[in-house]
Amino acid sequence: MNTPQWLDEAREKPPSRANFDYVPHLSLAERDRRWMELRRKMILRGLDCLLFYGNDASWGRGMANFRYITHCASALGGWAVFPLEGEPVVFSSPPHMLLPYSIYRSLQDWVQDVRPDGGTGSVVDYIRQKGLDRGNIGVVAYGTHNTAHTLPYNSFMSLTRGLPNVSFTDETPIINEMRIIKSPEEIRFLDKAGQIARRKVEAMIGATRPGTTEAEIYAQMIARTSPTGVSRRHLISSPPTMC
Repeated sequence: MNTPQWLDEAREKPPSRANFDYVPHLSLAERDRRWMELRRKMILRGLDCLLFYGNDASWGRGMANFRYITHCASALGGWAVFPLEGEPVVFSSPPHMLLPYSIYRSLQDWVQDVRPDGGTGSVVDYIRQKGLDRGNIGVVAYGTHNTAHTLPYNSFMSLTRGLPNVSFTDETPIINEMRIIKSPEEIRFLDKAGQIARRKVEAMIGATRPGTTEAEIYAQMIARTSPTGVSRRHLISSPPTMC
């Protein structure tokens, strides 16, 4: 008797975005604005697609460029292929974290095609399937405005060996430039974030007394800034914000 593998079993339907409405989320209009601007820049540079790489460096900053264009930001890192035409695909997290469904199908609605991160092999196979293996591909890596753009050596070598006819260029500055200029929606998010941060500081000051433990102070800070109506279970188990 053959026992089916767990990944072959019937999959559950993922919960909708409404189940996670307390998680900050930028609109589809903001997504379209970013994608349109990015594709304008790609046309000017003669790029067929962009390949995003993210990692767990610097307390989440390693996923900043990745998150900016996909609204996904797994702490485990990942890859994303953003073509000049068509929908992007995200490779994020191991298979057991994406089945029976990926949490990123519920936390965001920017990208629909979310796949397990099988390393550069999966990325190479996908690029070949899309007929982009003889084109110009820009790599968007982890990097801030004052640091080198970081792509692991082994990953780079795997990409160049797997796609020998592709012309690779470092296009990380494209996203860094876009992130500098904020849209009205982004400014509203920053304003709201500042209000939340201020409330947290006020809660810290109010709770700080001789003999008070750090855990008690932290609990007051979280309680002061928690979304209304969100259960304690949600606060403990929910994934990090996606904006």
